Amino acid sequence: MRLLVYLLTSAVVAICAAAAANQAAATSPGLNGDAQLTQPRLPADGPPPVDGYFSLVPAGQWSSLPSGSTCAGLVHRSSWEPRPDNTRRNNFVPDPQAVHASFAVRPYSTGGAYDPHWDNWLLPRVDGQFTGTTDEIFQWAACKWGIPDNVIRAAAYTESTWYQYLVYPNYHNRCVSYYGCGDFFDNSSPDSVVYMDALARLGGYDYQQDYGAGLGPETFSILGIMSWQAPGWGQMPDNQNGTFPFSRNSTAFAADYYGAAFRGCYEGWVTWLHAENPNYVPGDLWGCVGYWYSGAWYDSGANNYIAETQGYLNNRIWLQPGFPNDRPGCHPTYGCPGPDTLPLPPQPPPPPPPPPPPPPPPPPPQPPPAALACRIPRVVGRPLGSARARLRAAHCSVGRVRKVRSRRALRGRVLSQSPRAGMRKRRGYPVALVVGRR
Repeated sequence: MRLLVYLLTSAVVAICAAAAANQAAATSPGLNGDAQLTQPRLPADGPPPVDGYFSLVPAGQWSSLPSGSTCAGLVHRSSWEPRPDNTRRNNFVPDPQAVHASFAVRPYSTGGAYDPHWDNWLLPRVDGQFTGTTDEIFQWAACKWGIPDNVIRAAAYTESTWYQYLVYPNYHNRCVSYYGCGDFFDNSSPDSVVYMDALARLGGYDYQQDYGAGLGPETFSILGIMSWQAPGWGQMPDNQNGTFPFSRNSTAFAADYYGAAFRGCYEGWVTWLHAENPNYVPGDLWGCVGYWYSGAWYDSGANNYIAETQGYLNNRIWLQPGFPNDRPGCHPTYGCPGPDTLPLPPQPPPPPPPPPPPPPPPPPPQPPPAALACRIPRVVGRPLGSARARLRAAHCSVGRVRKVRSRRALRGRVLSQSPRAGMRKRRGYPVALVVGRR
């Protein structure tokens, strides 16, 4: 794994970490405690200090969070950019009116699934109005939403290895899986066709040319923002939640939306989750990090995601010597990855008018006891042995294992799985795997 490779360079890491620590201010923001905003500094050339710049603002203090413009002046500017491929997307600022119009026709609190604060305060605050390096954008979002900037750095590595939108530019800008686009549909449906057609209309790229009719990515950006909105979750225009194309086009929007979603969870404003799991309470940072991935509260998928993200955080993966060179290799068919050349319109077409509000959905059924259910974890990218262990830990089993030829880096690793991650099945349900081979 990438993390194990980095640990082999621990001696060099200690030197780098010490140097970074010497750059830190007298304040050392942590993952707990009172809100703390450090004063702006003169531009520098190095990475952020080991402890980061911004600390966690406790639940209940959301009304005291600073504005985006205030936080822009509190960002510690630096020329350090380990991901130059992000430069184009880091400097694109979406039209805030288009962003707000997209959210306005897709209210979250309809039917009582989410607290009204989502539509009245959280989403109206999201605008992506910032430019800078990748790390400066993380700082800006951390300040704006009261999140430790180191948590955002670690989550971005888990989601995309810190890439906003990497493509194969010599193969009509096909996106590189899990480096800015991911969670692909397993099967096409009329609903997914509506969603994929809308992505082509709004974003200027038809992903169906790469994956087939009704097939393509559900998530985008450096922080893995889910744009797909299944009708069963609550009907929304185009079967998407209003984040596209902004989440793909703008790194600042992606970090801004991630911060809003985290703050909403952290404040206890995910109403439906209270009904499903009484253990969901405000003020649980890592519970909300896991919820971002699995959509559940400390289930096996969330726990694995939390552990992975905590590992990257504890080892400050972004300060490791090999971090700037951590990128996917060239593909024999698609060529070498790089930044995209897609057009970036200042404002997408306006969204269609909202449909008549549907009747309130019935309350979700009570999930079966955790010990009796298989909540399918994500195992794509893992070695086969690790995938087997993760499936067993989630009370699933390994079904048919089909091996296909793959490039060297993917040999012995899971290329795809069926069913997809997050589905709940009976205990021992077999998960079919496709594994790379020579």
